[in-house]
Amino acid sequence: MLCSIEKIDNLCNEKVQKVKLIADKSIEAIEAGRKKQIDQISHLRAELINTIIEANNKINKIREELNKY
Repeated sequence: MLCSIEKIDNLCNEKVQKVKLIADKSIEAIEAGRKKQIDQISHLRAELINTIIEANNKINKIREELNKY
């Protein structure tokens, strides 16, 4: 026999392990990218909220000034 069942099993197991390793690395990369995007979105949300609050404060001050007349 040119190849034993054991050799075939070992070869297949090695290939499966390589595929699992590649999949795990891909998942890690995707998770890291997702976390980075979530962090960016959270930062932009905070900036937007602050900008809206500041704009509302300015509008209220102008309204108060106009109400004096």
